Amino acid sequence: SVILIVIFTIALIGNFPVVFMTYWEKKLHTSTNILIANLAFCDLLITIFIIPICFIVVQVGMWPFSSITCQILGFLEMVSYTASLSSLAMISINRYYAIVRALDQDFAKKMSVKRAKYMIAIVWIYSLVWASPPLYGWN
Repeated sequence: SVILIVIFTIALIGNFPVVFMTYWEKKLHTSTNILIANLAFCDLLITIFIIPICFIVVQVGMWPFSSITCQILGFLEMVSYTASLSSLAMISINRYYAIVRALDQDFAKKMSVKRAKYMIAIVWIYSLVWASPPLYGWN
């Protein structure tokens, strides 16, 4: 449980400023920064919703919540993890084009803030679809 507290603290201290500063500081509104902020947001969801429940379960030694809470938490966990991994993939695509097409004049068009927002929308739609079957009874 001490490890969970340490992870929670580090994750909160590390991810919250990234999301906050990227949102509020207009100079940070680049395609790469927006994708990184989305990754930090995914990690914040895990930090806020998953880690405290894990801490409680470790302390109690069993699942003290209802089955509906289990389904909701499982859904949030799956959405958060899938979005986090998908965000890493999108950041990789962004960085690939930044390296391979560094001298290409069209890079700014190909990896614009608007395109990064589309990539984030794809990440969240994919994550929601991927995590939703258990909510409908499909295990």
